[in-house]
Amino acid sequence: MIAPAVWALNPGNTAGWETLRELRNQCREFMTGSTAWITASQQEDFRKNLEDSTQKVYLVVEGVCSIAFLYLRLDCATGEWIPTYGVAEAKRGLGYGKFLVALSQVLCERLRLKVLQTNDRACQLYHALGFVVTTQQNGVKEMYWERP
Repeated sequence: MIAPAVWALNPGNTAGWETLRELRNQCREFMTGSTAWITASQQEDFRKNLEDSTQKVYLVVEGVCSIAFLYLRLDCATGEWIPTYGVAEAKRGLGYGKFLVALSQVLCERLRLKVLQTNDRACQLYHALGFVVTTQQNGVKEMYWERP
């Protein structure tokens, strides 16, 4: 894996958002269990509704290609950040998922996420990086991590 660059997307600027939509669509089955495509209109609504202090979006770039994303949303009630990760299909299995999780662990004190039980690679990765399962139901594991 080449050392990638990380770009924070600015909700006030449209640069990078179409690339994010393309990546989200490649990862949609892992993220939501859905096969529905994210439309340009839905992506625009997502961008416009971001709140700077409680939501952050990052693109991971290798050379001139965007290859992964990290979306963080703060749960204000618990103080936990909820990450969503996505890696382009052609880059899976090359360490970018581990990079994204490590990046979120550097940026955040506490993380809580949900992962489909059928996503064995992600479940194994999260466990190896210190996440523990807190609940498991309806085919979804909820996992938690806190910086020591």
